[in-house]
Amino acid sequence: MLGRLIKLGMVAGAGYAAWKALSKQQAKQPFFQQALQSGVADVAAARSAQLRAASAEVRAFAQQMEHEHSEHNLELAQAGGLDLPEPDERQQAELQAIDRLQGEAYDQAWLKHMAKCHRNAIRLYERELGQDGAGGPLAEEVLPRLRSHAERISQLQQAGSAAKQGGEGGGAGSPGGSGGSGSTGGTGGSGSSDMSAGSSGTGSAGSSGSDSSDNPVGGGATGGSGSGGDTGGDDDSYGAPRAVM
Repeated sequence: MLGRLIKLGMVAGAGYAAWKALSKQQAKQPFFQQALQSGVADVAAARSAQLRAASAEVRAFAQQMEHEHSEHNLELAQAGGLDLPEPDERQQAELQAIDRLQGEAYDQAWLKHMAKCHRNAIRLYERELGQDGAGGPLAEEVLPRLRSHAERISQLQQAGSAAKQGGEGGGAGSPGGSGGSGSTGGTGGSGSSDMSAGSSGTGSAGSSGSDSSDNPVGGGATGGSGSGGDTGGDDDSYGAPRAVM
């Protein structure tokens, strides 16, 4: 009986030792697991952007990101003794929400998502490097690349915002251009310089200028040209200069 108890104790002790060793091994792995899970989601997002992004610059960056993150994921898997996983349910749901968008809306949502993912990855790698963990050497090697990606994402976000603001500004300025054509009413003043035309000719010149006064931007200047035509009819010596103005 005593011998049986001793054997059971030895088995239990061996089991505990094995469990403890496994626990220590797993405790070293969170960095590799988390970094790899983040990396495979980034690759999936990069592949989606190459198909859906409206901007050629965003598509080119997505292609670069897929290539570099794929290489890095293989290094993580090898160093951590892990297989390449698939994006988890949360990551898939985030990507699917972005994939429903189109055009500029897709580009901005994708860039915003990538900015968040790279911020989280940089914090993870910096923490591993600061703790002198098992993934420290690999983190030190990859951190410059992640920071470069984050900087490029920020540049693309700023370029997209500037392009959007420029497009809105151009649309607002177009009515002013059409209003400028109202200044052609000033030609009525030159007609008033012909004294043989009489006051009736002067009146028609003024009315031609007022046709453009419906434009809220150019109407004021046009009306002024028409009145200049009336004055020119009264005094031939000042008619032409006022029409030019």
